[in-house]
Amino acid sequence: MKKENKSITVSKNKITVNYHDTSKHFTYVIPKDSPTRDISLFGKTFKGTKASEIKKDFLTPQQRELFDDLVYAKNRMTKSEINNLPLIKKYRVKVLSKEVEKVLTTWKNEIVYSKIDSLLLKLFPKSPVVKQLVNVGYEDVEDLYKNNISIHSLVSETQIAQYLSDKGLFPKLN
Repeated sequence: MKKENKSITVSKNKITVNYHDTSKHFTYVIPKDSPTRDISLFGKTFKGTKASEIKKDFLTPQQRELFDDLVYAKNRMTKSEINNLPLIKKYRVKVLSKEVEKVLTTWKNEIVYSKIDSLLLKLFPKSPVVKQLVNVGYEDVEDLYKNNISIHSLVSETQIAQYLSDKGLFPKLN
């Protein structure tokens, strides 16, 4: 069959091949929660990841939806999209995600400041000024300096989910 006789359409959830000369078509529907969804759409590799390297998600589909709503949804959605959400999801995105953001920001600052302290103490172990800085803390610094480091560059999603679970903001992990 010649290439002119068929057309391929790729959408968000399916791949359709139409054969114009025989009026037949083939549709492959991609499951919504498939971990190989992008590889199914884009070939054997997607963004450098091979199909054999895909790992099973550590969260159930319901936990993944909740995690995405709490951690990512605020940055991914516009205000009009948030206002059009069902009530429980809107509550997650507006109220709970603010609380999660505060908890993660505090944790991120603790991680960054502890790394800074250990680095300073390794570089200048005998300096009384560095020892005083380490002992004082960083409460006053937070007003002057906004920490722009992403929490995702410091810890993994598994660690974030476990930390939120320990704080009572996320269900217990299996």
